[in-house]
Amino acid sequence: LFDTDVDTIRQGYLSDNAIKCSLERKEKVYVIDSAVATCYKDSLAALITVLRDEPDIEDVFVVLHFNGPPEHFACLHVKKSSLVYYDSLRNYKNQRPFNEYPGLRDLGEMEFHVPAKDEWQVEEECGCMVVLRYWQLFHNAKHNKLRVKAARNQVLKYYNGDNNNE
Repeated sequence: LFDTDVDTIRQGYLSDNAIKCSLERKEKVYVIDSAVATCYKDSLAALITVLRDEPDIEDVFVVLHFNGPPEHFACLHVKKSSLVYYDSLRNYKNQRPFNEYPGLRDLGEMEFHVPAKDEWQVEEECGCMVVLRYWQLFHNAKHNKLRVKAARNQVLKYYNGDNNNE
């Protein structure tokens, strides 16, 4: 599994396991990986609602996998009173995430983060974006300018347990 994960990171299109293993545990943050989100797609909103109400959880970070087109990863950051959807690919008419996760509408008003002009990524980099966004939100890492090989190299460092953000 390790070799497969490393290969996907080097190629840019990460596997679910590579993403999951690149996210360092953080106190009071609950991560729902894309395998769980996909498996419980019909009840994902209910799961998030329960987690939101837990006193020892301040943030829920949800990794979403979309079958597409295009097939890719994005993420949802949930706090007690807010939802922010992050997607590094253009999202015309904000169809994602509701096209594949319609129950997320039940969580309330969702903010759609719009990347700066130079922050849009290509499909193959979406898994890297999810990992880098997690580190930015919960570990104050500054990765807005990392693209392509530099982004993959940083994710590989996180995957290997190197938490140096440079």
